[in-house]
Amino acid sequence: MGLKKLKEDGKFTYNDYIQWKDSEDWEIIGGVAYNMAPSPGTTHQGLSSVIHGELYQYLKNKPCRVFFELDVVLSEGDVVKPDIIVVCDKTKIKDKHISGAPDLIVEILSPSTAKKDKNDKYALYKSSGVKEYWIVDPHNQVIDVHNFTQNTFKMYFNEDDITDNYLEPSIFGGDYKLDVNEIFKGDSEKNT
Repeated sequence: MGLKKLKEDGKFTYNDYIQWKDSEDWEIIGGVAYNMAPSPGTTHQGLSSVIHGELYQYLKNKPCRVFFELDVVLSEGDVVKPDIIVVCDKTKIKDKHISGAPDLIVEILSPSTAKKDKNDKYALYKSSGVKEYWIVDPHNQVIDVHNFTQNTFKMYFNEDDITDNYLEPSIFGGDYKLDVNEIFKGDSEKNT
């Protein structure tokens, strides 16, 4: 099932976006408006909570801030609402949105958003100056880490037999590790 485009054709901007009053959430990519997926389920919310909580604890006394499901205005025609956002430049933090490229964006896949997250958003985030992009696949329990600054890619799998299974975000200078097995632990227990 793909995402619906807006009711009418046209190129839309952030100014259009903030005036929409309907009950649905939208994103604009390249001026095209997309209806976002319905409310995420418990697996999606659980993964989002774990990752957000881990990042929050690490960043608590540091200059970077972590947010979830907040509007990010990358340009007039590009407005997205990622699952998790880390911003280290406080001038980008506005009252109701982030203005400019965050340092880290995390998207958690759902069947209706996977293609957009892996293709359209990947290209948008790379071209907009996002430093690192994580794509979390709950179904396969995999995290794809795209480091756009260093032009590298690495996959992390949830595998109990791997003891040192740590994701190390490069934007934090190598002093932070996130246990991939712990991220998916609650989901694995729920499905057994």
